[in-house]
Amino acid sequence: MLSSADEPYVVMGIVSPNGSTSTRSQIFTGVDKREARPDNLEIYKGIPGGLGITVLLMEHDDEDPDRYKAALKIAVDKAALGLVELIKMIPDVGPVLSPIAGPIFSAVSPAVVDALNDAIGAADDRIDTQVLALSAKDMVVLAGQAPLLHFEGIDFKIESPLLSGEGASYKAYFGLDALRG
Repeated sequence: MLSSADEPYVVMGIVSPNGSTSTRSQIFTGVDKREARPDNLEIYKGIPGGLGITVLLMEHDDEDPDRYKAALKIAVDKAALGLVELIKMIPDVGPVLSPIAGPIFSAVSPAVVDALNDAIGAADDRIDTQVLALSAKDMVVLAGQAPLLHFEGIDFKIESPLLSGEGASYKAYFGLDALRG
């Protein structure tokens, strides 16, 4: 598919103490320089216990769906390692839980990679991958006390590092809301 504008999307692998999941943003068509596009996806809902988010930025083409499966596996494994480190920091129970968390994440990693690969739907151009790790404390502070930030019509609490490759650069932005009981 030839286009003068980019057609980016983000695939996210989310790892929490409650398990793992994946999701994909919409494919944003006709994106030009200095444009921002919001998407409203709920990637986690629950008690703040730490969160690892693998952000895989892709450029939509139409190719083989398994082409980037190895890259997804590496990204998911990195997120799991980051989450194990966050679990270690949980007072009292962290040192007890972290040794069993690694094998659990290793066991679910293939399912997460398959889900991410399916979410992509085509082996498009991989732009970049970053892993965001949030401790339970980070989640509480960001949801309740941190100011809401704004960029080109997007409200957010945390942003990814710059995701760059294939002549393009992007960021992913995330909001965090406190649980209402």
